[in-house]
Amino acid sequence: MLDHIFLTVADIQRSIAFYEKTLAPLGIEHAVDYDGKDGPEDHPDLKGFGRDNRVSFWLREGPPAPQAVHVGFLARSEAEVRDFSDRARSGPATQTLR
Repeated sequence: MLDHIFLTVADIQRSIAFYEKTLAPLGIEHAVDYDGKDGPEDHPDLKGFGRDNRVSFWLREGPPAPQAVHVGFLARSEAEVRDFSDRARSGPATQTLR
């Protein structure tokens, strides 16, 4: 199950307006502004969207690029995280996703 996703967007205010409008029919709203200085070193500022007290869709401002997408998966235990990580590292190293 997906837990969260970060998208990097060039124009944060325009993107907030777009997602507020388009996600409204799903009950998803702009719920939180996260100040990066409150997180780990070099953490970006984020704009979070969600519903039912759960924020899972985040925007950050910057130059959009494929390597700038962050996807988090939900795990029930550290053992699941380790198994996931081991399998990911043993997969095809040169495969290109399109």
